[in-house]
Amino acid sequence: MSDKPDVISLFKISTGRNYEAPRAGEIELAESLFIRMVKGEAGNELALSWSTIGFNLIQAQHAGSSFLVLMEAANQKSGRGFYVFRPTADKKIYLVIPHRYTDEDTGAIGLQFFLEGAFSLAAWNTARRYPKGEPSNDTCDLARQPRTYLTALTRAMATIFPEAYQIQIHGFERAKRKSQAGKSADIIISAADDNPRQEIVNLGRRLSDGHFGSVRTYPLNIHELGGTVNICGQLLRTMVRNTFVHIELSHEIRQQLKTDPSLRRSFVRRLEETLQ
Repeated sequence: MSDKPDVISLFKISTGRNYEAPRAGEIELAESLFIRMVKGEAGNELALSWSTIGFNLIQAQHAGSSFLVLMEAANQKSGRGFYVFRPTADKKIYLVIPHRYTDEDTGAIGLQFFLEGAFSLAAWNTARRYPKGEPSNDTCDLARQPRTYLTALTRAMATIFPEAYQIQIHGFERAKRKSQAGKSADIIISAADDNPRQEIVNLGRRLSDGHFGSVRTYPLNIHELGGTVNICGQLLRTMVRNTFVHIELSHEIRQQLKTDPSLRRSFVRRLEETLQ
């Protein structure tokens, strides 16, 4: 038996207190440390550097495979995120789940995708999007704020691996949609802009060929939930990286993906084969 902690057990205890804005200079330091990580560094020197800003760098495992987990120390949690790196992976695609609490089950589904697929890394939020429980002006939405550990990670990956796709997983409720296309959709995918690249169109077609219900591609056959204000999408476009993929999952398809391993494998296989 390995004495390394399991990734799933660490994920379960990663949630923390309310979000606090990073201190001056902290995001720049985090970006430099993320760059070292995505280049493959994993030793004690890197762990010590992360510890100076309240993070633990942990050698972890799951199902016989090794991973590197970056998580906030228990007494220094402020919603800066939970990150898992697969050291041996190709760096072509990685996952981001920014709303694991408000977008029900996306956190667990993202973890299943990561562990069962070949993604190089995955990132989750660790503080609630709305600290008071309801939408308000003091939102802690990591998909909107310009200076977070998520934007630091995005810049690091885009700098070292400019062709790496960031796949963001979100959840939506059909009943809240304004259009008939939205009310009848199971999956909505986009590049978070008004000019979908060919691989986004191809991904929509590949998913439509599976068992995933009604798949819409923004803005070809739906004009809402395109993720156009997503901060990571904007950042990657600013860096001239056409590598952002925004995926919205209905409540119904989330329930299926959460409980059906074969459906998850089929979904992940289409992502991996299309975005390369």
